[in-house]
Amino acid sequence: MQKSKSLFRVEVITFTALLVALQVVLGNIVQIPSISKQFNLGFLPIAVAGALMGPIPAAIVGALGDIIGAVLFPQGAYFPGFTLTNILVGIIYGFILHRNRPNVLAVILSVLAAGVVNLFLNTLWLSVFIIKKAYPVLLVSRAAPLPVELPVQMVIIFATLLALSRIKLPAEMRLDRNFFDLFSAKPATDAVTAQDDAAAGEPTPEEAAGELASEPVPEENSEEVQNESAEKADS
Repeated sequence: MQKSKSLFRVEVITFTALLVALQVVLGNIVQIPSISKQFNLGFLPIAVAGALMGPIPAAIVGALGDIIGAVLFPQGAYFPGFTLTNILVGIIYGFILHRNRPNVLAVILSVLAAGVVNLFLNTLWLSVFIIKKAYPVLLVSRAAPLPVELPVQMVIIFATLLALSRIKLPAEMRLDRNFFDLFSAKPATDAVTAQDDAAAGEPTPEEAAGELASEPVPEENSEEVQNESAEKADS
């Protein structure tokens, strides 16, 4: 319930809309010639959406960016397969990068996973429905520039996340988590619980333990303890 509410916050809707517009521009207007295809920066808004807001907003940015881009900058008939690819890429970025501090390993894993999905799926759509060229031949030609393109994407995404981590963002978008908490559910859960308690004004378990330790012992109880120890000593 809390997660569904966060998706409809004003900040999330605003950032999603801005990143959709940015994805349309960077994915269609900014084109860099490559060996077998055009290289663009359309991946960046999807990665940023995944890092700041999670898989669902990133998938929305990828899907709407592709649909609007196909309408405004048509390059043939619209094909929904490329939209599906962008949705899956957004989910990958959101799952790996969401609210994590800039981490080289996380960026490498997300770019490699997104690159594999992009390569195999988009090559399939092109070979079967558009270009109608043999899949293995087209796959090899499209994979040729990846050893250069993927490291460039990694550097751009990491530099962008590093810059965003130094900006004062809304609390639910701050890149303040540890990437390795993905593999250890308990610390992440404890951290979220502590943050929720703090937001609600309730003391965390550590603070509650400190308050109990600092509470003075009632004088009556201390006198009873002293009398009991004295009686034991006399007997």
